Amino acid sequence: MMGLMKLLPLLLCALLLAACATSPIPAPVRPAVSTEEVSNEKLVQLMQSDWELLAGNRASDEERQEAIRRYNKNLLLYLRRLRYDAFRTDEPMHLRPNLRVILGGWETKGHLTDIYEDLIPSVDVTTSVLEEHNRFHGLGVPVVGVIPAENVGKSEHHFSIRTRGAVSNLTALLHVAPDGKTELNLVRRSRTEVYRLGRHQYGLAADFSAPLDIYWQLTNPAKDRFLGLLRPQKLRDTTGLSCIDVYDPDKIPVILTHGLASSAETFANLVNRLQNAADIRARYQFWYFNYPTGLSWVVTADEYRRSLAEARKLTDPHHKNRNWDRMVVLGHSMGGLITHYSQCEEPWLLLRDEKIVDFTPYMSAKYINEPLPIKEAEVFRSQYYFRPVQAGMVVYLATPHRGAPLAEYRIVEALTQLVSLPQNLLSEAVRIVTLQDDMVLLHPEQLTEWFTSVNQLSPDSYSIKGLYGLKVRPVPTLSVIGDQGEKIPRAETSDGIVPYWSSHISWGEETMVPSGHSVQDDPATAARLIELLRGYK
Repeated sequence: MMGLMKLLPLLLCALLLAACATSPIPAPVRPAVSTEEVSNEKLVQLMQSDWELLAGNRASDEERQEAIRRYNKNLLLYLRRLRYDAFRTDEPMHLRPNLRVILGGWETKGHLTDIYEDLIPSVDVTTSVLEEHNRFHGLGVPVVGVIPAENVGKSEHHFSIRTRGAVSNLTALLHVAPDGKTELNLVRRSRTEVYRLGRHQYGLAADFSAPLDIYWQLTNPAKDRFLGLLRPQKLRDTTGLSCIDVYDPDKIPVILTHGLASSAETFANLVNRLQNAADIRARYQFWYFNYPTGLSWVVTADEYRRSLAEARKLTDPHHKNRNWDRMVVLGHSMGGLITHYSQCEEPWLLLRDEKIVDFTPYMSAKYINEPLPIKEAEVFRSQYYFRPVQAGMVVYLATPHRGAPLAEYRIVEALTQLVSLPQNLLSEAVRIVTLQDDMVLLHPEQLTEWFTSVNQLSPDSYSIKGLYGLKVRPVPTLSVIGDQGEKIPRAETSDGIVPYWSSHISWGEETMVPSGHSVQDDPATAARLIELLRGYK
């Protein structure tokens, strides 16, 4: 154990260095076929010929498939040329003469660069974050639209991690319009599965993995996961919701919340597998709650509820969209505690046995709207007095509802000593505990314990002891629990971090998967969630 203690600083440095990444944007390359061999004008003529064949009624199915193959090949060459020329000459592709760009059904009118700084053919993206690459053949060329931080939110509702940028999953189509202009149509793939051409309906080509991979490299939340644990104040202003593409009011939000010393990227492979199913991506949109994990999950849960309320106020101010009421909330590990606590109907009872401040006289729902008589404690009221999040379904992944004994190990205790809590949080705590006669002088260490995430994962912490037994909203609930395959009674199993007796819940369904603590990466978890989401009415 002492050897591990000495290696801890080196281990942390190695993990931080491993999180660094090179640029996720592949550089444009010179197209294999030059304009001397085949001009852009000739490419457009060839594509238009196939476009008209696909719109007509005389071609056989085999001829249509061959036309799609030719059309896509020529369009890919055309797009690569546009990107290469734009990079080489610094001339935006949408300013080309006789080229009209349509985005999401609307003409950009010369403002495409107000949204995108790059349009990358998905076939040119080499994925590095994801375990699987999901592509679908069809009409058109899949493209990743890269949105820089300064452009996020200019066109539609974007919710971007730390305003580092966002991406759009697009499929490009090109044809000659009746007025003679070449029209490049960028279809939002998250909203459209098929394209009608004449009397025919064609499935659109798609690459659902390339935009995801670039998004996670672009935003790179993983590089901050240990900074968020050890210096949470540094990242408190980055706490909030993010969504890979623009908000879609016709889809049910699925809110994913990560765990300790982690980031939203932990769900990369899970979401990649979920949206590989056409019916799932047609009904659901995936959102991520990112936060610095050094703070107690009770404190972070307050930010979680506030972020959800702000997102709905922005996208559905009159609360008329039923999809928000059907929202699915999912939390992994400590993120599951944030999710669990935010579903409690009487959250103030979490403090029923806490002695830092005696809240016993104030265990009432009226303080959701009324100030507490203890003026100094008012700053913490929203952490314990709130209405539960109105989710339609709850999913827990490897969640320590009764705490994690690992939080009491010596190496973890040593790690908590490195956590530097926000000074404003501690100063408020000092103001409160000085109201108690013996607390500050006799037990000053409890200040840090009260607000540090690892301490609040211990089975003996006030928050864990207070959480279990609180009444939660009666909605469909699933707990996914990792089992490392040891041949022992289920009650004694563990995922290596959280034992079964802590992950087990009595108010919902339960699924065991052959996995360690990272159950979100196991294909069996994705398969179970697809089954669950398909059956959600």
